[in-house]
Amino acid sequence: MGQASSCKRAFSTTLSHVALTLTQKNGVLSAPLKASFPGGGRLDGSAQAALDKSGQSVQVSLRAHSTDVNMLNLSRDRKQKTLIRGTGRADVDVRTMQTYWEDWKSTLDGRFSFLVSNGAIISPAAGGEKSSSTEFKTMSMSAVLNKGVATCRDFLIKDTLTTVTGEGTVNLPAESIDARATVTLAGIPEMPLTITGNLFAPKVTYRLLGAVTGTVSNIGSTFIDLVGGILSAPFKLFMK
Repeated sequence: MGQASSCKRAFSTTLSHVALTLTQKNGVLSAPLKASFPGGGRLDGSAQAALDKSGQSVQVSLRAHSTDVNMLNLSRDRKQKTLIRGTGRADVDVRTMQTYWEDWKSTLDGRFSFLVSNGAIISPAAGGEKSSSTEFKTMSMSAVLNKGVATCRDFLIKDTLTTVTGEGTVNLPAESIDARATVTLAGIPEMPLTITGNLFAPKVTYRLLGAVTGTVSNIGSTFIDLVGGILSAPFKLFMK
């Protein structure tokens, strides 16, 4: 059984030229995935679903690879307050066991990674100030998921004068994040950050010269967008 569509919305994202061909063999439902992103980029992958031995739960798996994604058009399509410019690619290999829809949060296993090259993080205008843009050469991260808890050890944003490194965990069932990052800017000391609390409204604090000097909001939204927002963004995608 095949299906072709000019345009669909999935996870708050528009996909065009969507092609699905469903097959069933030995109790396993399979579907290769092919689609395009708005303004450029391709998605290729496959999904499978099968009942477990009890017949009460469904095991679902997804493998997907995206390339040459125009991140500015994508973030605009998703109506993000903070826009990302650049060329992106991502890999996802996840599986879950579900009796009810919400079960996926506590049974999700697998891994994912993404890389955005030669781009910028564009923060919205606030407090009468103009929008700001933080350029970067590379932005990347990968994570391993175990029963709905994602662990990242290699978050990186790098430009000629700026480097941000980070690691931490996201608990999908609890919708919480606990992460640490370090911002290094030319001419100033390293600034360690902590990103904790609710995944959709994390609290970001920073340390400067070894003293807690306040929340990041006191020095502008750029740091929140740069670190807290980017670290949590891939997980928010699947929560919608």
